[in-house]
Amino acid sequence: MLNYVKLLRPLQWLKNTFVFAPIFFSNNLLKPDYFWPTLIVFISFCFISSSIYCFNDLKDAEADRMHPKKCHRPIASGKVSAKGGYTMMAICLMGAFALLPLAHSINTPYLYIIISGYWLMNIAYCVKLKQIAILDVSIIAIGFVMRVLVGGLTVDIWVSHWLVMMTFLVTLFLALSKRNDDYRIFEQTGINPRVSITGYNKTFINEATAIV
Repeated sequence: MLNYVKLLRPLQWLKNTFVFAPIFFSNNLLKPDYFWPTLIVFISFCFISSSIYCFNDLKDAEADRMHPKKCHRPIASGKVSAKGGYTMMAICLMGAFALLPLAHSINTPYLYIIISGYWLMNIAYCVKLKQIAILDVSIIAIGFVMRVLVGGLTVDIWVSHWLVMMTFLVTLFLALSKRNDDYRIFEQTGINPRVSITGYNKTFINEATAIV
């Protein structure tokens, strides 16, 4: 059971707290009519992101077995079978969509559209897009913006362009910083932490980070 929990990567669920940004900045965080619907959508996002993690680990299982750290992931290590991985992926996906009506939002159809788009975008990211420099970090930042938009739509709060810009730039900065660490590892050891890192260079990363 513990390995199935690890497969879901619960520590990564912290990223989904961005759905609370609209009610936080509108001073509605502690109001039950705003908090509880947003909490439901937060849980839905946790399920949808875990389904993506399952898919990612299934797709990258062979490569992960060759990695000194990733080889310990449940599927790569053989502690969770491929069938178990696909089952968890399906359960999380269904759970994510089943929860949305419980938020009782007037914008529920839009929530389905955005979360579906988020899932499809990240599946494409796992399959191919994460191998393309610049596009990989942009998708990560867009994913956080989508979280914020869903949080606003849930309780019908208008998300300002300032909040969208702040979210995109902050998360793009963090993604570029991560690529900077990856590039240093690649430069010092010759080990390629991710396929897209060969599309970056030190000058570009430093200048892009400074601009952001």
